[in-house]
Amino acid sequence: MDSAQPFVAPDPFRRAPPQPEYACDGRVYCSQMNSGEEAKYFLAHCPGVKMDEDNDGSPVNDSSAGVSRNLTMAAGPNPLGPRV
Repeated sequence: MDSAQPFVAPDPFRRAPPQPEYACDGRVYCSQMNSGEEAKYFLAHCPGVKMDEDNDGSPVNDSSAGVSRNLTMAAGPNPLGPRV
């Protein structure tokens, strides 16, 4: 019995594997992200991010009620000072 795999010709219509939509570009705070999905990508793949204050592995901080942003996550420290 021959255990060799049969030859399969490459499919000329096969697409390349999808590339990630995001790339580590130096942003580190939630306030710099455009979406929650982007923040999750940065937290999982980029070094030096500062989006997980409670160290639970999620960029979302449920105690950030009152932060008025389109994103449902806490903003990082504001370089211009505290919000009023």
